[in-house]
Amino acid sequence: RGDDGALIGFMAIELDITERKAAEQALARERLRLSNVIEGTGAGSWEWDYASGETFVDERWAQMLGYTLQELGPTTIDSWHRLVHPDDRARSMELLSQHFAGQRPIYECEARMRHRRGHWIWTLGRGRVLRRGEDGQPAWIAGTHMDISARRELEAAVQRNNELLSGVLESLPCGLSVFDEELRLVTANREFRRLLELPDELLERPQLGFEDIIRFNAERGEYGPGEIQALVDERMARAREPAATHHFDRVRPNGVALNIRGAPMPGGGFVTTYMDISDRRRAEEQAQRSS
Repeated sequence: RGDDGALIGFMAIELDITERKAAEQALARERLRLSNVIEGTGAGSWEWDYASGETFVDERWAQMLGYTLQELGPTTIDSWHRLVHPDDRARSMELLSQHFAGQRPIYECEARMRHRRGHWIWTLGRGRVLRRGEDGQPAWIAGTHMDISARRELEAAVQRNNELLSGVLESLPCGLSVFDEELRLVTANREFRRLLELPDELLERPQLGFEDIIRFNAERGEYGPGEIQALVDERMARAREPAATHHFDRVRPNGVALNIRGAPMPGGGFVTTYMDISDRRRAEEQAQRSS
């Protein structure tokens, strides 16, 4: 300005901030994308300042437990400890310690947490160390929590059904085996093993097939004399018939008479039952001799 204060010119410095603006825009897009992903999965997010013990959670994390952020107020790692089921707390901390020590690439743990209404919900917590201090100790940890109660309930229901089915199979007064469309053994009960005298090492093979059992029987003379492969091929051909029901009696080399009944299943494969009829056969023979 001149002596009279009038503007006579100006000077300025201009900096090229294109790269900075591009980085800011990229960061904004990344934050939006992350927010959309978290919202789409129904997960709540959390962050943990390891040194101070402060934790920071989002609205979804609070809602999962029946709270609002205002109701939760400032949270710390101790707040989390109070919400986690006592039976899950030690395991969670052990998994965290393993992640901190570099033994696990991420922290991942399923644990029960106390809902505001008093019941427990199952959550899947996942996270990782984002920054470490100069001493190598964790400085900042972040991750997500997801409500998996419905999945755990479904798993429990499936387990109960499996236990019920297993109990029914083992209580049957006959042997039972089920083979799928690829003629792989799906299930068999103890009576099946006992009646056919099949060793555990055979039935415990992974992907045990019908042909494996047939070959084992042929090699130990179960089907009488003959070339092993021919005996196997004959029985495999019958097993592959698309809608073949089978019902016959067979006397094993040890003298046990079996009544064998089988039928195809809708999706392929077949189910077969094995009934010990030795007593009935002896009674019939005795009646015939008496006659």
